Amino acid sequence: MRPANHAAPSSPWEHAKDLLERPSFPHGLDAVNSLFSGRSQELDQIRNVLSMPNEDRQKRYVITGIGGIGKSELCLRLVEQLRSQ
Repeated sequence: MRPANHAAPSSPWEHAKDLLERPSFPHGLDAVNSLFSGRSQELDQIRNVLSMPNEDRQKRYVITGIGGIGKSELCLRLVEQLRSQ
């Protein structure tokens, strides 16, 4: 929930920046696994798709797979990288 003194984001990019500036993730997922490795191609592909210019439309990238293959870790790693840019 947004504090009362914060205006709503004016664009999808502003909304994404707002989410990245939050101190932690919901459901206690605020630490990237230190054993995470690889997946650089997948991370690059997601970043490329989400950074394509198209200001008037929301961007989505669906990650699917069976439980335990690292979908959440991949997302957490992506957010960690985006926060450090």
